[in-house]
Amino acid sequence: MDHSNQLREAKVCQQIIFGPAGFKWRRKVGVPSILEDFVFGNKVRFLEDGFILEKWNTQDPKEMPDFEIYLYDPDRDSQRFLTPIKSYDWHVSEKIDKELYFKWFDRTQGGKVKVAI
Repeated sequence: MDHSNQLREAKVCQQIIFGPAGFKWRRKVGVPSILEDFVFGNKVRFLEDGFILEKWNTQDPKEMPDFEIYLYDPDRDSQRFLTPIKSYDWHVSEKIDKELYFKWFDRTQGGKVKVAI
C-alpha cells in the first residue's frame, strides 16, 4: 500500500460495478491485525494521527453505500470510529487541531460533519 510501511497487501474481495472495490488488508510479514476481520473501501487518507478508512457494513451492492469512517492507528493496531457516511463522494475538507471536518454529497444533498480525533 502506498505511503505505508505498516501495511503489506490488500486483496480485493468485492468490486461494485461502476463503484468502489472492497479490500481485506493485512499487515507486513503476516503480523496478525484487527484489519483482517473487516472489509475496507479503497479510499484511504493519510494523517499524522493514522489512516482514515472506509469500513464497510455490507458488501451487497443494493445496500451500498453503507460504511463508517474510522481512524486506524498502525502503531497500536487499533481503530476508532469517527462517523457514518452514506455517500461515496466524501472527503476531509480540513483539519484544525484535533478536529476533522468531512464533507459529503450524494447527488441530491450534501453535508458537513465535524469529528474530534
